[in-house]
Amino acid sequence: MKRVKLNKPYSANLCQDIGITYLPSRSKAGRAAWRLNLHTAVVGGKPEHFDTEAEALSRRNMLIGGSLESGLSKSTFAAAAADRVAVYKRRYENPNDKLKYTGFKDSGESANFWNKFFGSWELNEITPSVIRGTISELLETKKPKTIKNRFSFLKNVFKYAVGDDLCMKNPCDAINLVELIGSTKATKHQASRFSKNLIAEIIRHGGSYAMHITFAVKTGLRSGEQRGLKWKHIDMDAGFVTVEQAIVLGENGLEIGPPKTDAAYRNVPISDELCRELREWRLQSKFSTEDDFVFPAEHGQIMWSNQLNGELSTGANGRVKCKGAVKTACYRAGVEAIRWHDLRHHYASLQLYRDGVSLQEVAALMGHENSKITEDIYGHWIDGAAKDQDLRRRAAV
Repeated sequence: MKRVKLNKPYSANLCQDIGITYLPSRSKAGRAAWRLNLHTAVVGGKPEHFDTEAEALSRRNMLIGGSLESGLSKSTFAAAAADRVAVYKRRYENPNDKLKYTGFKDSGESANFWNKFFGSWELNEITPSVIRGTISELLETKKPKTIKNRFSFLKNVFKYAVGDDLCMKNPCDAINLVELIGSTKATKHQASRFSKNLIAEIIRHGGSYAMHITFAVKTGLRSGEQRGLKWKHIDMDAGFVTVEQAIVLGENGLEIGPPKTDAAYRNVPISDELCRELREWRLQSKFSTEDDFVFPAEHGQIMWSNQLNGELSTGANGRVKCKGAVKTACYRAGVEAIRWHDLRHHYASLQLYRDGVSLQEVAALMGHENSKITEDIYGHWIDGAAKDQDLRRRAAV
């Protein structure tokens, strides 16, 4: 292990040199308030912070007992993070690996994210208490889901660093992320159900994007699947849409790639009414050959996702600025804004409330890998759907 160079010769009084200070301001802010003043005794040392005085004393005693031969790591965090990004890069460049460009891209973004806080730190300097304090500060400016995604990379860096003997242990193992940021699973899986009248109003105010919204509501395709759809993928006679590609983000921008998972390759039935609407849409489109996109951008090229979803913002003059098809339609209709992905949820709700449709059939329509995923997302609807179907059966008797 790497020996730490002292600012002064080691002596029995070193315990006094590494003082422990209580910082009320940090406690008031909900951060670890007990500081171990390691910087007073160690060249290049940094103060460490702990939730309790006992933790600080334990750390100090460990340092003193080992003459500060404290197991500091053989690598900085930045170097270890760069190693992980390099692994993702090799996987992305390997044609036999299914890692998408976004996976490689996210690893680099996550490395940059954590390097702002820990880049120059040696791995064993990054304690659970330090990470907790950092996450508490991040919550002031970042969404919990963002922190959760970035935390996965942080934990991954330490996992492999421990395996490569670059540090002693993974500090992320001692962190209960849900206690710090709350559950993100609840928000992810509580899909909202919307009334048919609300959706009809949104479509009515959809303007030039009304057909885009209608198609999403009646097929449940993901945004990338819908934007990647070509006319050759629609069989009007049989009444099916074939999903076999999607728009993905590549190194040079948007490109055609595979659907999200193997289960996302599927045939989705479409109604006679939607077939009629699609025929009319094709007749008026400038891009109507078999290899043209059904929903292209202005000049026939791939459409960006924010053209469909977008955001609402308020300018300095107080006027609302609309961006994206569905948000603009909601604003025009005078209803609460929903996300583009909520149109897919609406399609799922319609299927679940149909008589005689099983959970497995809905999973196949949605392109889920198994019905457990469908149940996780829409389980809170299933009991209600069963009750409604039972009431309809009784009323028909």
